[in-house]
Amino acid sequence: MQSMGVQDTPLDMLFPRTRARIFRELFADPGTEVHLRQLARQCGVAVGTLQDEVAQLQRTGLLRIRREGNRILFRAHDSHPLFPEIHRLIRKALPPKSPTKKNRVSRPPSTKVPVTVRAVFPSPADRRAWLRMRQGLWPGHTDHPKEITAYFSQPRTDAVVLVAELPGGNLAGFLELGLRDYAEGCTTSPAAYVEGWWVEKKHRRKGIGRALIQGAWDWARGHGLIELGSDCTLDNIASAAAHAACGFTETDRIVCFLKTL
Repeated sequence: MQSMGVQDTPLDMLFPRTRARIFRELFADPGTEVHLRQLARQCGVAVGTLQDEVAQLQRTGLLRIRREGNRILFRAHDSHPLFPEIHRLIRKALPPKSPTKKNRVSRPPSTKVPVTVRAVFPSPADRRAWLRMRQGLWPGHTDHPKEITAYFSQPRTDAVVLVAELPGGNLAGFLELGLRDYAEGCTTSPAAYVEGWWVEKKHRRKGIGRALIQGAWDWARGHGLIELGSDCTLDNIASAAAHAACGFTETDRIVCFLKTL
């Protein structure tokens, strides 16, 4: 069966198609290391199909694995006797890989209303406004006061809370941004990640959300990062549209499960 969205190459005539894809992704550039779902996307095959082939290559010693928390990362075993031959074959047989589209965020355009995006202050007014906005985004969460206090208890270099201040001083939206060692769809680590993004309903469609994303973009670039990740629930069509309007590219869709023990 034709692989999804991946062009055939001369290697497909020499190896089974899935194996050829794995060789291309892992053996062309020594040191490349990816997790299974990322490798499946790059190869254009289903995860289940890829698992069988990866297991076979691991048994032969051509692939090595490394555990990182709950993730398993795969890479070519560059000390294997066959690695130099496979590497040379791939470099000769394959055309240069076209750049992959990452979920980088281009700088959004200017806002439709005057707004100042800044870090949240530990002042009583900002604390109250942040609490109100958090309750608007996550109404079922009960630890907002505790988490706000914890945020201000010590300086943070790995996270920032941005707020959108209107000319009169009121806050119309906020964005919580942090770093993740792994972010779905990102290919670099760490990556900046939007943990929460909300604009008060009466101030929506005025460019305030864009301004907050621009602030996140500037913060991430200032920390030497090149990717900005985010997410929303599958049924949140408005949020998906807002992300797309700000330059995000959808990278994956997942369903999460829980079993009570």
